[in-house]
Amino acid sequence: VCERERDHVCVCVCVIVWVLMYPLFLAGLYCALSFDEGETFAVRRTITDDFSIKGHSQQGFDGKNFTMSYNQGEPDGYMAATVSSDGMIHLITSRNHYAFNLAWLNTTASPPHE
Repeated sequence: VCERERDHVCVCVCVIVWVLMYPLFLAGLYCALSFDEGETFAVRRTITDDFSIKGHSQQGFDGKNFTMSYNQGEPDGYMAATVSSDGMIHLITSRNHYAFNLAWLNTTASPPHE
Protein backbone atom coordinates (compact mmCIF):
# COMPACT_ATOMS: atom_id res chain seq x y z
CA VAL A 1 0.00 0.00 0.00
CA CYS A 2 1.52 3.33 -0.96
CA GLU A 3 -0.22 6.64 -0.31
CA ARG A 4 1.28 9.87 -1.66
CA GLU A 5 0.71 13.15 0.11
CA ARG A 6 0.64 16.60 -1.44
CA ASP A 7 4.30 17.25 -0.59
CA HIS A 8 5.49 14.13 -2.46
CA VAL A 9 6.13 12.00 0.60
CA CYS A 10 5.46 8.35 -0.07
CA VAL A 11 4.20 6.31 2.87
CA CYS A 12 4.40 2.56 2.33
CA VAL A 13 2.70 0.10 4.63
CA CYS A 14 4.28 -3.34 4.73
CA VAL A 15 4.08 -6.58 6.64
CA ILE A 16 7.35 -8.34 7.31
CA VAL A 17 8.18 -11.64 8.90
CA TRP A 18 11.47 -10.62 10.56
CA VAL A 19 14.04 -8.03 9.61
CA LEU A 20 17.15 -6.89 11.42
CA MET A 21 17.17 -3.13 11.68
CA TYR A 22 20.11 -2.45 13.90
CA PRO A 23 19.83 -2.49 16.84
CA LEU A 24 16.32 -4.01 16.86
CA PHE A 25 14.55 -6.94 15.26
CA LEU A 26 11.17 -5.94 13.86
CA ALA A 27 8.28 -8.25 13.07
CA GLY A 28 4.90 -7.67 11.52
CA LEU A 29 3.29 -4.47 10.34
CA TYR A 30 5.41 -1.39 9.78
CA CYS A 31 5.33 1.83 7.75
CA ALA A 32 8.18 3.25 5.74
CA LEU A 33 8.71 6.79 4.45
CA SER A 34 10.28 7.87 1.20
CA PHE A 35 11.16 11.45 0.40
CA ASP A 36 12.43 10.64 -3.12
CA GLU A 37 9.37 9.21 -4.90
CA GLY A 38 9.92 5.68 -3.59
CA GLU A 39 13.58 5.27 -4.54
CA THR A 40 14.64 4.75 -0.90
CA PHE A 41 12.81 4.26 2.39
CA ALA A 42 15.14 5.52 5.12
CA VAL A 43 12.47 5.88 7.83
CA ARG A 44 10.74 2.73 9.10
CA ARG A 45 8.57 2.33 12.15
CA THR A 46 6.65 -0.59 13.65
CA ILE A 47 2.93 0.13 13.88
CA THR A 48 2.18 -0.66 17.50
CA ASP A 49 0.50 0.94 20.49
CA ASP A 50 2.56 -1.00 23.02
CA PHE A 51 6.13 0.15 23.57
CA SER A 52 6.93 -2.40 26.25
CA ILE A 53 9.39 -5.27 25.93
CA LYS A 54 6.85 -7.86 27.07
CA GLY A 55 3.95 -6.57 24.95
CA HIS A 56 0.35 -7.69 25.12
CA SER A 57 -1.85 -10.20 23.34
CA GLN A 58 -3.91 -8.82 20.45
CA GLN A 59 -6.26 -10.63 18.09
CA GLY A 60 -5.28 -10.76 14.43
CA PHE A 61 -7.44 -11.09 11.33
CA ASP A 62 -7.53 -14.87 11.54
CA GLY A 63 -8.77 -14.83 15.13
CA LYS A 64 -5.40 -15.96 16.45
CA ASN A 65 -3.58 -13.89 19.02
CA PHE A 66 -0.22 -12.29 18.38
CA THR A 67 2.04 -10.28 20.68
CA MET A 68 2.08 -6.53 20.04
CA SER A 69 5.16 -4.87 21.54
CA TYR A 70 7.80 -2.25 20.78
CA ASN A 71 9.17 -4.34 17.91
CA GLN A 72 6.20 -6.53 16.91
CA GLY A 73 3.12 -5.49 15.01
CA GLU A 74 0.22 -7.29 13.40
CA PRO A 75 1.69 -10.31 11.56
CA ASP A 76 -0.53 -10.58 8.48
CA GLY A 77 -3.82 -9.71 6.85
CA TYR A 78 -5.26 -7.41 4.22
CA MET A 79 -4.73 -3.68 4.57
CA ALA A 80 -5.55 -0.31 3.09
CA ALA A 81 -4.23 3.13 3.94
CA THR A 82 -5.27 6.68 3.21
CA VAL A 83 -4.40 10.19 4.35
CA SER A 84 -7.35 12.24 5.61
CA SER A 85 -7.73 15.99 5.11
CA ASP A 86 -6.36 16.65 8.62
CA GLY A 87 -3.10 14.87 7.74
CA MET A 88 -3.80 11.69 9.70
CA ILE A 89 -2.72 8.44 8.10
CA HIS A 90 -5.44 5.85 8.59
CA LEU A 91 -4.40 2.24 8.25
CA ILE A 92 -7.15 -0.37 8.21
CA THR A 93 -6.19 -4.02 8.48
CA SER A 94 -8.45 -7.04 8.38
CA ARG A 95 -9.23 -6.57 12.08
CA ASN A 96 -7.70 -3.34 13.40
CA HIS A 97 -7.60 0.41 12.72
CA TYR A 98 -4.48 2.50 13.30
CA ALA A 99 -4.23 6.29 12.98
CA PHE A 100 -1.07 8.37 13.17
CA ASN A 101 0.43 11.41 11.48
CA LEU A 102 3.55 11.97 9.43
CA ALA A 103 5.31 13.65 12.36
CA TRP A 104 4.86 10.54 14.52
CA LEU A 105 6.01 8.28 11.71
CA ASN A 106 9.08 10.43 11.10
CA THR A 107 10.06 10.44 14.80
CA THR A 108 12.41 7.84 16.22
CA ALA A 109 10.56 5.46 18.52
CA SER A 110 11.31 5.74 22.22
CA PRO A 111 13.37 2.96 23.77
CA PRO A 112 11.25 0.05 24.99
CA HIS A 113 10.20 -0.07 28.62
CA GLU A 114 9.47 -2.93 31.00
